Amino acid sequence: MAAVVLLKAVTPAYAAGMLIVSTPYPRIFSFLSAFLPEVLSAGLFMTYRTLFILLDMMDNFATAIRLRGGFTPGNFLKNGSNFAKGIGALLVRAVERSARLYAVMAVRGYSGSMAERSIGTIGRNDWLPAGTGMSILAMALWWS
Repeated sequence: MAAVVLLKAVTPAYAAGMLIVSTPYPRIFSFLSAFLPEVLSAGLFMTYRTLFILLDMMDNFATAIRLRGGFTPGNFLKNGSNFAKGIGALLVRAVERSARLYAVMAVRGYSGSMAERSIGTIGRNDWLPAGTGMSILAMALWWS
């Protein structure tokens, strides 16, 4: 019984992980735009891209603070002050980067739509995997 409960939790997570790893993220978000409003899908797409840029900037910030002696063991006031200054600078750089990204997208012809509608639609080659998955789901629901 414990193995079944564990597999019920791990299997969807594994499937989502495999989907994200094996599919280019613009295709995932263009498929989501068929079900979600355009504003929400474009926001998710831009958040996904920006998240990794901000994580890289935060890693560079932490490395710079460590090299300059900004983290002192036991001195919470100095560490908190340095961390707050770094987060403030990171926020300013993120806003500047966001404005620059919007300007670049506007120059390239962004008009409020992230992808073509035909990319996310279900085609002729998608019915076999979708049907197989639905039949396995139906058998699993019928069996339980």
